[in-house]
Amino acid sequence: YEVIKNEWEKQIGDIPTALSVIVDTQSHGPGGKAIEIQIKSHDFSVLTQARDKLKMELKRYGNVTNITDNFQEGKLEARLKLKPLAYTLGFTLADISKQVRQVYFGEQSLRIQRNKDDIRVYIRQSKKSRNTLNSLLSLKVRTKENLEVFFSDIAYFDFKRGYSVINHDARFREITVSADLNSDGETTSEILRDLEAKFLPQLKADFPNIQISYKGQEKENQKSNASLLRGFVVAMFVVFTILATMFKSYVQPFIIMFAIPFGFVGVVIGHWVMGMKLTMMSMFGLVALAGIVVNNSLLLIDIMNKKVRSGSPILKAAIIAGQDRFTAILLTSVTTFLGVAPMLLEQSIQAQFLKPTALSLASGLLVSMVFTLLFIPSIYVILYDIYSGIASFYRGRFVSRESIIRSSDFSH
Repeated sequence: YEVIKNEWEKQIGDIPTALSVIVDTQSHGPGGKAIEIQIKSHDFSVLTQARDKLKMELKRYGNVTNITDNFQEGKLEARLKLKPLAYTLGFTLADISKQVRQVYFGEQSLRIQRNKDDIRVYIRQSKKSRNTLNSLLSLKVRTKENLEVFFSDIAYFDFKRGYSVINHDARFREITVSADLNSDGETTSEILRDLEAKFLPQLKADFPNIQISYKGQEKENQKSNASLLRGFVVAMFVVFTILATMFKSYVQPFIIMFAIPFGFVGVVIGHWVMGMKLTMMSMFGLVALAGIVVNNSLLLIDIMNKKVRSGSPILKAAIIAGQDRFTAILLTSVTTFLGVAPMLLEQSIQAQFLKPTALSLASGLLVSMVFTLLFIPSIYVILYDIYSGIASFYRGRFVSRESIIRSSDFSH
């Protein structure tokens, strides 16, 4: 679809008289278009100038397409203006407007109710004498003293375009510039960061009274990021609380949760290998991964605690735990990876939306398995040695590492 869309846009080119030309595959999500930048001000002339500059800047990016805005210019309007003589004769704008309306639109003189119909009778000049603007030259209006003067002597029409739609946000007039992105090239975040660094400061300097904000996918991403971060912190606190309660220790939950950064490394490696970029759906998969990768390290720590309490040296306990749980950890990780793998190979459009999530889960779990088997026992032994040294220092005498585990219980 993207290839056809890109080729279609190249063949169409620029159409000078068109207000907008949009070729869309309908691939953007519910958050809106990829780029939506809102400009707010009280002055429409400032807004339109800033809009034009922003649209020209967006055209510099090769993968930005369908650049449009929500501003709609209205039809040509004739706006009544008074000449100095009108004020001298005591005319107001309302007086002349009312008389012009009576001539061209009519004045209601009779209203009749006939059964269910409401019939209104208007009196106005004949069609022949009011079908051209030149008829205004011969139009006469009356003063308050009932004197007739020519309309052309006291007033004239200024022709300007009106506004068919005026959009407001927070009591400001606003224009939103939107655009789509091709799959190849910069992402939305990269383009917006580039605009913030190079273009938007100069635009604000040229038009000091404007306000610029993001809408569409970027605004939804910011909200999702904030919500995701809060949820992640709460989830990690709950996980730590549960582990601390089960192991009766404040140190060992940190060792178990140390597998989470290994999972994050796997997510980055997986996206790099597959040639995909980290998206919001990748972050969802990453948060879900954080709750899964702790399982493998939890099994290792539990076995090591049991071995040490039974009298095994700490290093031997770490080796035995790795040997005992190697098969279980390997099988659970590999089977989970294979269960998610078909989604990574799916080429349908429906699967593209969930691919980053599946990739985060699969790659993060597979890489964290390797790091967990290698590093979690090592971290356990290192922290145990540190704890033994601190305990020996404060007791002022030599205490064997095994007796510390049994008596003061490092796992507690």
